[in-house]
Amino acid sequence: MLLAGWLLLPACHNGAGQAIPQPCQPVTETLPFSIAAASLAGGYRFRMVARGTASPRASAVGKLSLVVQDPEAKQRPGPFDVTDTIHRYPLIGAAELDFAAVGAVTPGGAASLDPAAPGVLAIERPGAEPGAPDRLIFRLGTDANRTGRVPFDGGYTVLRLRRADTREIAGDWESGAPLPRASGYFCAERIGPP
Repeated sequence: MLLAGWLLLPACHNGAGQAIPQPCQPVTETLPFSIAAASLAGGYRFRMVARGTASPRASAVGKLSLVVQDPEAKQRPGPFDVTDTIHRYPLIGAAELDFAAVGAVTPGGAASLDPAAPGVLAIERPGAEPGAPDRLIFRLGTDANRTGRVPFDGGYTVLRLRRADTREIAGDWESGAPLPRASGYFCAERIGPP
C-alpha cells in the first residue's frame, strides 16, 4: 500500500562521508510523495525531541525496530470500532528509549515484538477520497496495541509520519494520559535490518 502526503524533514541521516549525524529537526517544508509501508521494515536509530512547556527541547535517543506483520494478524480492531475495516496494520515493532525524558508515556512498555501485543503498531488509513494521500501513524505501548482490545481511555503515545525514504522516517509525536501532555518531533535513521 502506498503512503503519501508526507512533509519534508531535513537531516536525521548521515550524509556521504559525514561521521556525525545531523541533528533531528522539525518539519519545515511540504513534499508529497509515496512509498510502500513494507519498505519501512528495518532497524533505526530513533530520536524524540520534546517541545512546549513540559520539557522544552528535551530529547532522548534509542532504537526502533519495525517488521512486516504476519498477513494472518493484520485484522485488528480499530482504535474505536471493532468492526473497523478501513485501517490496515502493515508493521509491528519495538522501541527502546527513555520516553519519560521527553514526557511521553508508553502503556505496558514499547519493547515487545509479540504480535499479539507489540510495543509499536503501524496504523495506516487510506485517503478519504480516491487519490488522496494515505496516513500512517505508529501507536506505542503494548496495552494500547493488544489484539482484541479496543483502547478507549488511558495513556498513549502516537508518532505521525511526515517523511519516509530508504534512509529515514520522521514526523511529529503526541503523548498523554489521557489528555495530551507532551509533544514534539522525531526522526529515525535506518541502521540495518530489524
